[in-house]
Amino acid sequence: MGLLGWLRRSTPKLATDGLSEAVVRETTDYVVRMCDPRIALLSRYRERLAPAVVAALRFVQKQREMLGEPVDANVSAWHSTPLLRAIFATTDEMQQAFGRSTELVEWFARNPLRDVAVATLGMVAREQRVLGMALDGQLIQRDVVQTTLSFSDHRTRIFSDSPESLWRGVARRLVDELAYIALSHFEAEQTTRKQLEDELALMRARLRAFERRGTGMDHLAAGRDVPDAVVGRKLLHQLEENERKLAQMPGNADLLELRLSMLADTLSHAESYVHIGRRSLHVDSLNQVFDDASPDTNPISFIEVKVDRNPPLERVLVALRIHRSALQPVGMRLDDAARMLG
Repeated sequence: MGLLGWLRRSTPKLATDGLSEAVVRETTDYVVRMCDPRIALLSRYRERLAPAVVAALRFVQKQREMLGEPVDANVSAWHSTPLLRAIFATTDEMQQAFGRSTELVEWFARNPLRDVAVATLGMVAREQRVLGMALDGQLIQRDVVQTTLSFSDHRTRIFSDSPESLWRGVARRLVDELAYIALSHFEAEQTTRKQLEDELALMRARLRAFERRGTGMDHLAAGRDVPDAVVGRKLLHQLEENERKLAQMPGNADLLELRLSMLADTLSHAESYVHIGRRSLHVDSLNQVFDDASPDTNPISFIEVKVDRNPPLERVLVALRIHRSALQPVGMRLDDAARMLG
């Protein structure tokens, strides 16, 4: 079975209430398969990873309420929904953003009897301080520092037919993210080892070159320049230090144990890598941000996501109930997608 087929078939179906042994076991095998399948060769690997997997799943479950109830997204809803008006300047902009999503167009094409897709919309949120005018009583003040909010890079990626199945999709992506972070730690360890090995080989080659030219007393008797001998001694010291660092790193026999430990540590401290929080604020019709509510402002809220990894991730997202009528296809239309999908 290919990797994509395996992912579709073996994605853990995360429980929505308790954590059964089956869910913990399936999730353990899933992240091990994602990171390094050879970890499964270690004795009692499931038992040893179980506390960390449970901690990770508890972290994932805590985010469920954060997602909130999906917001209706269609042309008529835009006029009455402050959040949609803050995200999209016009209804055309909203329709074009949805129409550019090939995945969303294809989802509707695969589900011709469904008029609504429950989805997440991810974006980049940018706050910018500008100088503007403000009304203070009857007086107009100039050069007042104001904060404006804008959204860009709109992407819809997770689709479903209900909020419940949407949550399961989001939960799976959170588990995937933790596995990805652990895998990046594996790569960093391997990169460090490779760099040390490459440096060691280079220093040995340079040392052999010095030896061929003559160092130490040979060097002095031959009347060579003193700086070459000094460099040779420094190089020998660096080589010894490099060999010491390599000796401290686990050998191949201990590599799987190290990776199991790194995976467990990542899963146990999910909150140290993935930061999710809901932000609420007030904006006016120009997307100026205000600390307090007023007759000219409306409350909006969205989820902020920050992930400490390489490369780092910082985006915001909202859950939407996107109506088929809200799509303004760009390029390939819905009927074209339906024909392509057969």
